Amino acid sequence: MRSTFRIDDQLSGRSHLFGRYSYFTTEVHRPPCLAQRADRVLIPTNSFGGTAAGRNQSAVAGMDIALSPNLLTDFRLGYLRYHVKTTKYDGNTELATQVGIPGLNISGQPFTDGAPAFYVNNASGTGGDGISNFGSSLKHRCM
Repeated sequence: MRSTFRIDDQLSGRSHLFGRYSYFTTEVHRPPCLAQRADRVLIPTNSFGGTAAGRNQSAVAGMDIALSPNLLTDFRLGYLRYHVKTTKYDGNTELATQVGIPGLNISGQPFTDGAPAFYVNNASGTGGDGISNFGSSLKHRCM
């Protein structure tokens, strides 16, 4: 959801004041590499799994004053908050350690939990993100 609110006020013939507030909220859910349907059949999804939720906010206030017919001042103040929280679908497990890949899941550091991200490139080694990406490293292009 996206919203923007703005106010403008002409304080006098020489001064103008404005303020703007915007926010953008989003939520992305992706199933893991092999998602389970209601009939318990595993289907490939060719993407990273997890959840990302965000609320981005910005606020701006400004004022301009005409000091003379040839001189104008402009004052602005801004604030920006970019807040995204991601959650892995398997965030409470040390999957890499359990399957014998040492050094990826570090005990006591929850951001290393879960399955690592795996990239499988095409035969030529090119092709952007590869032909198959899986794991719990939720990645998305737009938010």
